[in-house]
Amino acid sequence: MQQYQQREQALKNAIGNLLYRQQRALTHHEHRLSHQHPRRRLQQQSQHIDELQRRMHQALTQWLSRCSHQLNALDSRLQRVTPEHRIHQYQAQLAQYHQRLSHAMDSQLSHAQQRFTTLVATLDAVSPLATLSRGYSISRDSDGIIVNDIHQLQKGDTLHTQLGNGDIISVVQQRHPNQSTD
Repeated sequence: MQQYQQREQALKNAIGNLLYRQQRALTHHEHRLSHQHPRRRLQQQSQHIDELQRRMHQALTQWLSRCSHQLNALDSRLQRVTPEHRIHQYQAQLAQYHQRLSHAMDSQLSHAQQRFTTLVATLDAVSPLATLSRGYSISRDSDGIIVNDIHQLQKGDTLHTQLGNGDIISVVQQRHPNQSTD
């Protein structure tokens, strides 16, 4: 009788440990999936691009402000000396700086938009939802564990199948294992 109780306790401990490890694995996978979700990665990339655009705009504004201060200093010097020729040169130089600044801003923005578009296309290509929309499915048992082996299910088990446009709940009536897997 005592030997039976010891074996029963050992079995309970083993089942408890197994359940604990499975729960930790499930929690770990759920955590990984939440961080790898395409929408989250897309949002992070979008936020990064927004931050880069903000910093670029701030740097360009500061640079333009410095250029403006320099022009004002030069202008005051010119007012004292009044050489018209130099005034026209500095005005042409300012116009050139402004044109270069506009071109640099447009180029940076275009590059960031192209990178964003590429990242969106890449994320869409590896998205599980895109895979589902191509005709694949994900099946889970009644505990929510993904089924990837026929031996995980028995006759009468409930099967939850996720498709691209909805879910199906079905009951296993028969199993037909491949000859090569037995």
